[in-house]
Amino acid sequence: PLWNPVVTSYDVKDENGAHLGLFMMDMYARDSKRGGAWMNSSRATSNIKGNRIRPIVTNNMNLAEPPEGSPALIGPYSHIAKVGDNITIGGLGGVDPQTGTVPSDDVYAQTVQLLRNFEALLKTVGSDLDHIVHIQVFLADMDDFDRMNEAYISVIETHRPARTVIAAKELPKPTFKVLMNLTAVTADG
Repeated sequence: PLWNPVVTSYDVKDENGAHLGLFMMDMYARDSKRGGAWMNSSRATSNIKGNRIRPIVTNNMNLAEPPEGSPALIGPYSHIAKVGDNITIGGLGGVDPQTGTVPSDDVYAQTVQLLRNFEALLKTVGSDLDHIVHIQVFLADMDDFDRMNEAYISVIETHRPARTVIAAKELPKPTFKVLMNLTAVTADG
C-alpha cells in the first residue's frame, strides 16, 4: 500500500454525541487500497475516548479567521491546536499573512517567512520558537536543502529541535518551495 503523510484534525465526540473538542494529528496516512479515502475518524475518537482529553483549540474549521499574524487557511483545517501543554501546527508554506502571497520563489525567503509565521502562531498559545520539539520539513527540491538550512539557522538560532526533512513531489501550492509542520510545548510546560 501507498502511505502519504498528511496533517489532519478531527471533531471528537463521545458515545452520546457530545462534543469533546478537536484532536489533531501531525502525521496520518491514507491507504491507496481503500480508494485513497481518509481512514475512519472513529480511530482517532477511540484513541482519546478513554483519556477524556479536552483539547483547547485556538482555531478550527468553524472559525472564519485564523489567529492574528498567520496566513489565511486554504482548506478545512486548523493552523494550530493545543492540548494541555502540547502544541501542533499543521503544514504551512511561506505565505506573507499581510498580502496572502509567497514573498519570493527563493527557498531562503520562504523559509524565513514560514518560521516567522510559526513564531506568531506559537505566541498565541503561550509558546515560542525555543519550545519547538520537532519540525518536519517538506522541500520541493532537495537541492534547496543547504539554502533552507541557512534560513532556518538565521531564525531558529541555537535551538536544535528534532527535525525530519523530506523531498516532496508536490506541495499544496505550486509557488511553495518549502512546507513545514511542527510540535511544540508551552513556554511554562
